[in-house]
Amino acid sequence: MNAQSHRLSTLLFGTMLLLAAACHTQAPRRSIDRSGLPAVGAPAQWTPPTVETWRMDNGMTVYYVPLHHAPLLNVQLILPHGASTDPQGKAGLTNLMADMLDEGTAAMNAMVLSDAFQRLATDYHASASTDTITLSMHLIASKLGPSLALLRDVVRSPTLPKTEFDRRKAQRIAGALSSEAEPGTGQWNTIRRVLAGTGYAGTPTGGTRTTLLAIQHEDVVAHYKNVVAPQGASIVVVGDADGPTVKKAITKAFGDWSGSPTVQQRAPSPPAQDIHAIHLIDYPGSAQSAIAVARPAGSFHSPTRVEDKIFNRILGGAFVSRINMNLREDKGYTYGARSIFARLRRLGMFVTYSSVKTSTTLASLQEIQKEMVGIVRGKPITPYELNAAKKGLLLGLPAKYERIGTVADQVATLATYGLPPNWLQIQAKKIDAVSMKSVTESAKRNAVWDRMAIVVAGDRALIEDDLKKFGLPILLYDAQGNRLQSGVQSTQAIDR
Repeated sequence: MNAQSHRLSTLLFGTMLLLAAACHTQAPRRSIDRSGLPAVGAPAQWTPPTVETWRMDNGMTVYYVPLHHAPLLNVQLILPHGASTDPQGKAGLTNLMADMLDEGTAAMNAMVLSDAFQRLATDYHASASTDTITLSMHLIASKLGPSLALLRDVVRSPTLPKTEFDRRKAQRIAGALSSEAEPGTGQWNTIRRVLAGTGYAGTPTGGTRTTLLAIQHEDVVAHYKNVVAPQGASIVVVGDADGPTVKKAITKAFGDWSGSPTVQQRAPSPPAQDIHAIHLIDYPGSAQSAIAVARPAGSFHSPTRVEDKIFNRILGGAFVSRINMNLREDKGYTYGARSIFARLRRLGMFVTYSSVKTSTTLASLQEIQKEMVGIVRGKPITPYELNAAKKGLLLGLPAKYERIGTVADQVATLATYGLPPNWLQIQAKKIDAVSMKSVTESAKRNAVWDRMAIVVAGDRALIEDDLKKFGLPILLYDAQGNRLQSGVQSTQAIDR
């Protein structure tokens, strides 16, 4: 027998001895009752992470959450003034300005800056909502210091070059023109205009091609000086870093930054007086109609926000909601229909919307009307629906905290709306405490058909006669949300 065969025989013999020993010492098999379903285990206990906050001498507030399951960090610098500061007729200015901040700094041009972020494996992104500007970074935890140094330069010493302004502006105008060819764009532009006028939240945060054309380079430079300042700003840091390290790094990058924003927000405008009407945007040749039923609602700070959320989930906020099951599953008019509460700092909107086949435009709106009327009277909310809506929201909460970035997004809500650090922890209790009485009152308060704006973007020639059956005025708009003279055919086809 050669050496290799001897080693193989020894290995096999040892394995047989181990198996024999295992069989000899194995515990007796436990009897399992398979005659029925296994019992449901105890629900897992979950709570949102604790948020630590502190205020810097320059007026910035830091929100910090340690998460050590991955060597990563998410950092968000949130400035408290967003697109609501755009001057009249220049919607999109704040978004364009935020987009240009990384187009070069006093120390490096755009290409060098981009390369510096890449060498750190740091992903930088800028955006502007109605209420805030957010500059975010996703980065390796060990690179917090150098990444914050780059963010400091982007925020504090951008060059905002004219050549990049011209390029970005042209890109945005082209994008706006392309977007206006979609019925959904005309639909939402008109919803904003009908519910919020030309004031706060009345125009899209990215602007329209008309408002973008009006923006000049000097507007961007002046807006930067008026908006970007530390007073009232917030920094959210979530991930694998201890508190002292975070505090030291932020102080080094922003501790000597000073100043206050001087910009003014646009005041809210009242909704259109003729809100309960058909607000029609003509899209000749469109195979679908983008429909919506909308009305003003309270801001994010509305005292009925939680019960409204549960009412909305029952009516149209979930796949199994009444409106979606009706229009999609029962009638087959659409791939999906839903309702939302869009809550901002100073106002809100309650909107039910869908894209439906052109031939079913009237029928779809009639079914939405039926569901709204029914949930108030005739088909009230049931205990089963209330319980299912509450459980759906509660069981869905952990999914919002699955990743470091999504945790940072939740914490950013505290900064955006000035909420206390324990706000995330008390939301589950508020949802669980909602009663049948309060959710029924929410339905009566919000599902009010005769106070709704009916917004339709579709082929006017095919749908207008059907829409007249509602017996309401038909008002015409263009894709940018501007009202046209009564009886004037939309120039949508020419504009595109």
